[in-house]
Amino acid sequence: MEVDNPSAQQPRWERAALERVSNQEYIGECSSSRPFTDRPRPQDLPAQIPSNFNQRPLTFTNYNPHSLPFGTSPYPNYHHPSTPHYPGNSSIQPDPNIAAKEQLFRNYSHLLFNHKFVESLGRDPQLAQIFLNNPMLLHDYLVRLSEMEQPANQNPTVNQAPCQPEQVRQRVVEQPPNNDTKKRLEKEADKREIKEEKWALQDPDTIALKALLDAQIEELERDQARRQQRELQDKDEKRQKMEIRDHIISELSGIFGDKIPLDKIKLQLKQSLWDKQRAIDLLTKEIPDILKITFEGRQVVAFNRIRATDISFNNKYRSIQITLVQKESINRQQINPYLAGFLQGDGGAASGARINIKLREGVAEQDLTQMQHFIWRYGSSVDAKVSALKKVPWWSYGIKKGDNNYESRQDKNVDFFEFDSDQNFQIEMVYQECSEGVSRRFGDKFTIIGDQGIVKNGYIYEVWGASPDPSTWYEQNVTLKNAPKRQLRRVLKDIEDEGDAQFGMRAFVVAEEQEKADIDNIFDQIHESDLVERDTEEEKEGGIDHTKFNMVVEGVREDVENLKEQVNQYCQNPRNFVSYVDFEGSATADFVDALKQEAMNRYQINDLLIVAGRLKIIGFNCEQARKFTKRALMLRAQYAQQISLPRHWDNDPSLIRQLNAQTEEFKTIDAEFKKTIPNAEIIKVERIQNIRLWQKFLLEQNQMLEKLQNKQDLNIRYHFHGTRNTPPTSIYESEQGFNLAYANDGMWGRANYFAAKAAYSHDYRHTLPDGTFQMFQARVILGKCKAMKSDRGLREPPFIEGSTTVHYDSISGHTNNSDVYMVYSNLKAYPEYLITYKLN
Repeated sequence: MEVDNPSAQQPRWERAALERVSNQEYIGECSSSRPFTDRPRPQDLPAQIPSNFNQRPLTFTNYNPHSLPFGTSPYPNYHHPSTPHYPGNSSIQPDPNIAAKEQLFRNYSHLLFNHKFVESLGRDPQLAQIFLNNPMLLHDYLVRLSEMEQPANQNPTVNQAPCQPEQVRQRVVEQPPNNDTKKRLEKEADKREIKEEKWALQDPDTIALKALLDAQIEELERDQARRQQRELQDKDEKRQKMEIRDHIISELSGIFGDKIPLDKIKLQLKQSLWDKQRAIDLLTKEIPDILKITFEGRQVVAFNRIRATDISFNNKYRSIQITLVQKESINRQQINPYLAGFLQGDGGAASGARINIKLREGVAEQDLTQMQHFIWRYGSSVDAKVSALKKVPWWSYGIKKGDNNYESRQDKNVDFFEFDSDQNFQIEMVYQECSEGVSRRFGDKFTIIGDQGIVKNGYIYEVWGASPDPSTWYEQNVTLKNAPKRQLRRVLKDIEDEGDAQFGMRAFVVAEEQEKADIDNIFDQIHESDLVERDTEEEKEGGIDHTKFNMVVEGVREDVENLKEQVNQYCQNPRNFVSYVDFEGSATADFVDALKQEAMNRYQINDLLIVAGRLKIIGFNCEQARKFTKRALMLRAQYAQQISLPRHWDNDPSLIRQLNAQTEEFKTIDAEFKKTIPNAEIIKVERIQNIRLWQKFLLEQNQMLEKLQNKQDLNIRYHFHGTRNTPPTSIYESEQGFNLAYANDGMWGRANYFAAKAAYSHDYRHTLPDGTFQMFQARVILGKCKAMKSDRGLREPPFIEGSTTVHYDSISGHTNNSDVYMVYSNLKAYPEYLITYKLN
């Protein structure tokens, strides 16, 4: 049994001396000034009780100044330590004296070997509680016990002040004995320890207390062993549980991983208390309903625009996955088999000439019947096997009694109503491509545009079919909500061959050789088979090319349906569909108007207008109209007899031509330049002859003339322009000329600035490596010019007073002793002359 001994690290002789002081010679040492080594040893003192011991009996009364009550029995409520206690039994209460005694010996373990003190506690057990609560009283009691062991002839001084143990201990350490004394003290300590051990072994209370402490230690060791075993078991159980859970997660991830995120699987398992079957049942209910649809044509264009402009697109449609399906072109008949009789022409066509079949003058598409319109417009797209039978495929949709058009159905024997020519063609093309397995598949839904009377009716429809059997095909109006799906029907309608009348078309169409056509019938020379391009605007903008690909959209039903609704709503507004054509400016305003009318008739576009040097096409079929417009402009340029160029260009094809210093043209420029820079020496003047830039400038001039109605109001002037760090070549060699995209915000906003005085533009001159300078003299269309004070926020001229639609054409101002002019269009200025000069 370990004994708490704070002096265990001291030398043995020192501990022996201190124990001797504390147990036997405490009072004598404190009251004597003799050296420690000169004091009498215990065996030299008479073993008898001091004479004054009876005068101060050692009883509880003398050490109970507060008159605390205690039992009269010398062993009240005493239980031997070996007697078992049952704390859980309320009828057997532990003896507080025994508990206090045990605690006292725990606190002061050296008291176990003081047999006088142990005997005192045996006689009066309540002393244990008193000493436990009052350490100073314990100290005094031990002093009295020590006095009882003093020899009879040695009377301690009664009135001596008590000596503190720390003082005695300090004195022993400060006055160490010699070696002989140390050996003697160590021998005494050995004898005393043997004697105390014998006393302890003979004392019943000590034996019982030791047994109790040993039993408690054993119990603590057993508890610790059990606790460690439980921790190991818990750790093993936790590991096994984690392995089981990981296995369940892996198993469920294999089942639902591609449909339900892993974190959601883990969450559902926790909520299911890791009941695998219950989690499977709940997760099965949460598997999203997957929907797959196909976007094509206009829907692909709408998808591109929506994805490009909606910044929240990816967050809104996280489950959407896109697969592109390559379109494969079907080899259509290049010759309309229904109008083969026209190919010989009246008197035969020239060898190698191409025959153009067009509507006769004064005949509009609406003048044709649905059958005639289909034969003329779409005959070359019909399956050759069908056309060889002199039949035409025609689709119709199911109706029932009570419908508005029920009594107007073409065939009274069936409850179906025939589609118009354009819609019939769209459905037939989808059917043929699905049947041939080219870019379309049975079961997918396809969008078509509704029409009525050869005019678009503004509705969008979806058609689909499960097989080549037309009875499995349906149509549904997606513009109207909750519109029912309708059964479709396909028949091959007979058309009678009227010989030279060519199915009745002779009165409406005429054939002529394309090579003999002039500029007035350019549009009749353009066939749909000619409108094939390798690039589209979607490719240039990084989108999906709707002419080459269809889109298979797959994802959660809700996401797919929301995207489909958004795409279809976008498709319903024709102004969402815009295409552009670079405009060279060679065509007259009359030709542009005719081009617009032809594009409207062919493709039902909403508008065609000139914006910033480009033709802007608006409408559902803007892409087809764009191809047609490019082809028409190309043919117009080929057939144009001449281009209106300035006379002084002398038909010189050079881009830039240096002027002769002796010509009037050079002298005029030189004189104007030196009005404000008299010390300048013009090295050379070069005339810019960029035909494309000139054509655009000329077109802008013609449009301004139509607007102003007076050539004088064009207000064309020659003004100077410096380019600073921009090389002049990047302006006169480009297709845009002066470009607002590279302009800075000046005193009158972002514009192209021109000065009346060369001295003003000299501050913005371009410097060449040889130290000479360059600036432009430009031809500028000012039109109606508004004088204004500086305003850096301007982006265009203000409205003319009294108008909310018509702007001024330019702005003028005054700064740095010069008039300056600002135009807000690239087309209103032409960089006509490049002046190279130096200062003398």
